Amino acid sequence: VLEKARKIYEKGDVRLKISMLRLFAKIGRFATIGDLMIGTMNENEIIRNLSVQLVEQWKRKANSYFISPKTEELERANQIYHFAYEFHEDKKLYFRNPVNEIDFYLK
Repeated sequence: VLEKARKIYEKGDVRLKISMLRLFAKIGRFATIGDLMIGTMNENEIIRNLSVQLVEQWKRKANSYFISPKTEELERANQIYHFAYEFHEDKKLYFRNPVNEIDFYLK
């Protein structure tokens, strides 16, 4: 399901991207934080802003995830985190880097 949702997000219009971001947020945990971070780099401001809100929501809930993440989930999330962090440091789309502090949860 997650891979299909990622493909829909990748190829979809704004409406579909928003729906997939909400699905990623609902799934939560470490499997989808990378997808939410990808959304923060979208060229569409509406999608970026929604993604930033969902990343913040993920951070607030992260301590309640009592299941240890799978190694591949952590690796994917870390790769996306590093790319997104550098993207936001370079582009300065937000006053504060929206993926800042995510690395704390990805150790």
